[in-house]
Amino acid sequence: MPTVSSAYPEGRRFGTLRKAGGSVEGVAADVRQRIREGCRFIDLLSFLALNESFKLTPLNLMRVLSEAIGLSMIESREMVSMFDENFSQLVPDADIEHQWQAILDGRRGNLSD
Repeated sequence: MPTVSSAYPEGRRFGTLRKAGGSVEGVAADVRQRIREGCRFIDLLSFLALNESFKLTPLNLMRVLSEAIGLSMIESREMVSMFDENFSQLVPDADIEHQWQAILDGRRGNLSD
């Protein structure tokens, strides 16, 4: 099974969120919809890593989570801290998903339109 790090080209670091034809709002809308559908955090990262209109970096991930569901920088930093700079997992899947669900459980009412 491919990992986030295998879908994430090495050498990409902090950069701009936008690329030609992409926007924060467009990516955030896709992320918001995937979260509403119950997307696991690992799968969300894979989606973003493969999305040509999004450059996956820790800062960009934090920005898009803030735009998509109003996640605070502190909450999104908690999620980012479970990965290294290339988005290779530092903790087991279960720990990542437990933290992700705990964050989402606290904002379930805010995830609807």
